[in-house]
Amino acid sequence: MFHRIVSTLSVVSICAAVSFGARADISTVNPGSIGLDAAKLGKIEQALAKDVADGKVPGAVMLIARQGKVGFFTAAGFQTPEKKRPMTSKTIFRVYSMTKPIVSVAAMALVEDGRLSLDEPISSYIPYFAETTVFQQAGSSFMIKKDGARPARTQITVRDLMRHTSGMIYGVFDKGALGKLYKEAGAASSDIDLNQFSAVMAKLPLRFEPGTAWHYGRSTDVLGRVMEIASGQPLDEFLNDRIFKPLGMTDTAFFHGADKADRLAQGVKPLFAVTEPKPMLSGGGGLTSTMEDYLRFAMMLRNRGSLDGQRIIKPETLALMTQNHIAGLDRKFFYPGKAYGFGLGFAVRIADEGRYPGTLGDYWWRGYAGTYFWIDPRKDLFAIFLIQDPAKRVHYTGATRNWVYNALAK
Repeated sequence: MFHRIVSTLSVVSICAAVSFGARADISTVNPGSIGLDAAKLGKIEQALAKDVADGKVPGAVMLIARQGKVGFFTAAGFQTPEKKRPMTSKTIFRVYSMTKPIVSVAAMALVEDGRLSLDEPISSYIPYFAETTVFQQAGSSFMIKKDGARPARTQITVRDLMRHTSGMIYGVFDKGALGKLYKEAGAASSDIDLNQFSAVMAKLPLRFEPGTAWHYGRSTDVLGRVMEIASGQPLDEFLNDRIFKPLGMTDTAFFHGADKADRLAQGVKPLFAVTEPKPMLSGGGGLTSTMEDYLRFAMMLRNRGSLDGQRIIKPETLALMTQNHIAGLDRKFFYPGKAYGFGLGFAVRIADEGRYPGTLGDYWWRGYAGTYFWIDPRKDLFAIFLIQDPAKRVHYTGATRNWVYNALAK
């Protein structure tokens, strides 16, 4: 086990002084010193160990930090269902949609640079999107006898891409007629690059008029192409220069060489290939990362945009990202829950009553295979949970929230 609780004040002081630049396995401070109950943290470890023993998941890693220090880390079980290698802080996970917050932060760095504008039409960067259409399903009006599309009255903006109000959908999760169109067009293909992908997306009808409602979809993937044009770099290179290198995220990438294959976590069912590079660099769901790396990203957010002297975005920019940007819009397709709104890359808590514990202003996102993180500024805490099992993602969203807030001693 890599779970270590440091109990002596002298060691705690050393840990507090050490930069997060260290690449050793994750060490923890005395949990009581940062308001965590050690006995209840032990119950979290026991619960995960039981889930592994019962065959619910092959393995998982989880971390809790408060006051800028890690108070809990555990690595339970194995990287693969075959139980060949134990989970560690360096295990590489497909984080799927936890790619979106990283790409969104990078996009806001471009906004700070003056190379992107939130309310500018994306057709300024990708001309394909100058004329989009809105889907009209047969029977949605007595005048509409068969499926079709009408010209959109407004253009998609950069802000729409970041808050999922563009009208784009995923298609693979939509069993209706519009979803079928997306599937048939090859919108989910990994064998086309971002330029080709954007050309495909621009021809597909939108679910609704841009800027009027929220719908989870391919928006952040298109944002990746906008960023390539605005930055003059391929998306992977830009992310490396502006996020990964400054933060020391050495194992976060779209693809990895064979030398890292033995650190890849595998799901019970096949997930996307990590050691076989494809043209598509999915800004919405293509990154892989480790607990060590995502800790550094989350710590940067906790620090309001900087880590170890490296400023990624300004505090004011992060404050803008974590405001609710969908107030007054149609929430018919909004799934994070009534307690939440949506900012620029994150779901943001806007009400006290919610399905899971939390406080006003906490923000989060999760990935298709069960990866999940949230940051609670009021409690000065964040937690990260990593597995590779899509069927368990909803269960552990609730379980981890309950575990963490139950473990708060003050």
